[in-house]
Amino acid sequence: MRRLAERRLGCGGIGLCLLTWWGLVHAQPGVVASDAAPGQSSTGQASPPPTGSFPSPESGEQAPSGATSPPGAASASGAVPAPPAEPASVAPAAPITPQLLELCTSVDFKARHYCLMQLERAPALPPAAQGVLHRLANSDPDLHGRAGALYRRLYAAEPPPYSPVPREADDSPPALSEARERALPPGDPMRVVFAPTAFTRPTGVVGFNAFELGTGTLDVGVAEGVELGVQSAIPLGFVALGGLAKFALAFEGLAVGLRAHALVIKPLADVEPITLYGAGPMLTIGDYETYFNVGSQFYGSNVDDDALAIALPNVGGSIRLSGSTRLNAELYLPTGLGDAADLDLGDFMALLWGIRLFGDHLWGDIALLDPICDGCSEIYETIPLGIPFLNLGGNW
Repeated sequence: MRRLAERRLGCGGIGLCLLTWWGLVHAQPGVVASDAAPGQSSTGQASPPPTGSFPSPESGEQAPSGATSPPGAASASGAVPAPPAEPASVAPAAPITPQLLELCTSVDFKARHYCLMQLERAPALPPAAQGVLHRLANSDPDLHGRAGALYRRLYAAEPPPYSPVPREADDSPPALSEARERALPPGDPMRVVFAPTAFTRPTGVVGFNAFELGTGTLDVGVAEGVELGVQSAIPLGFVALGGLAKFALAFEGLAVGLRAHALVIKPLADVEPITLYGAGPMLTIGDYETYFNVGSQFYGSNVDDDALAIALPNVGGSIRLSGSTRLNAELYLPTGLGDAADLDLGDFMALLWGIRLFGDHLWGDIALLDPICDGCSEIYETIPLGIPFLNLGGNW
């Protein structure tokens, strides 16, 4: 088993390889690791919503004093619609940049929904937002109602009637048409730290990640809910090449997906190649701002006549702290299958957590991998905070 674990390569990062080996060799069976209402004042009256928040189309609440609204913006009854109260825990609205407005033209529903949500929450909108809302109200099959209500309230005018047109016959401004297939979700929500989520890249968007700055992936959104890619590693004594595929269905507030992968490793020495393969499901609840993710990846390989199979259940989440920072964390519970069945669920766990700094096209992860097992204290004698896990990536 030690020889098999030591020869297993390409598991997505040096830190994860090291900890897989440590768990298989040192884990002891049987060791189990542990793990006033919003919107009301003290008098029971509803508190006013935060400044700059906007109502959903279903809201019938009236505007509080001081709420921003253009002159003459009134409903048929003469009352000015006002936003509902939002919980204090809602993340701050993203800046209304040209890149954000591009999301409203994406073929990806979740990208368009995220963009409209930010427009609803923003305290002020740039002039270009009127054209974006005009288009959404006119032709978006899912969000035309919400977009029309926001257009009516902001600009004191009736939005265009809903009249969907085929995308190939669309006469929207060239800048928006060109961006439609290339909307860039903020901060790579296609994964937590390392574990994949059920979000996929919008059609035509290419992304890469260099995990531990040694192993890397390159992928592209080829259709809505379909992502294909390749993976490899720096050739230090071996050559590695493999493929990735992710398929997902997105709904409002959640997405479900399946990810498959295969990797062939050919040592430069005169030995047989090593084949690694696997697949696993994911469930992601939330949106690009904040999401919870649960899934399990299954890894298998054949080395000579030995076989290794490991299930890697994981649970984690991500929250956007600011316009350029995310906090991510995920817990792994590796379990041996087949010849590796002596690694039981709970014998060994690993917490991977850290921050992601990102801009319009690039991001970087600064994270720590903390093992939890009987005998893992020896690791912390050398590296008290855990094993560093670094990543650099981007999209275009």
